[in-house]
Amino acid sequence: MPIAEELLNILCCPESRQDLRPMTPDELEKLNKLIHETQLTYRDGSAIETPLEEALITVDESRVYAIRENIPVMLIDKIIDLTDGWRSV
Repeated sequence: MPIAEELLNILCCPESRQDLRPMTPDELEKLNKLIHETQLTYRDGSAIETPLEEALITVDESRVYAIRENIPVMLIDKIIDLTDGWRSV
């Protein structure tokens, strides 16, 4: 289920204060490929154990927040940091 528009309007990245947007299916597919290849971890170094069905991404596309059971995980330790080349996967 997509995140409620009202919630999306009030959420921001807790680290940078940037606006967030839902990731597209194509972006999620690329991200999950990197997760499957264990090229990505959470900020705290822990493994991302399951593919993401939904996620929010900062407008500069540098940070991703998983949505688990319709709840955005907005903890700084659970940020997925992206590099500039992640889209070319």
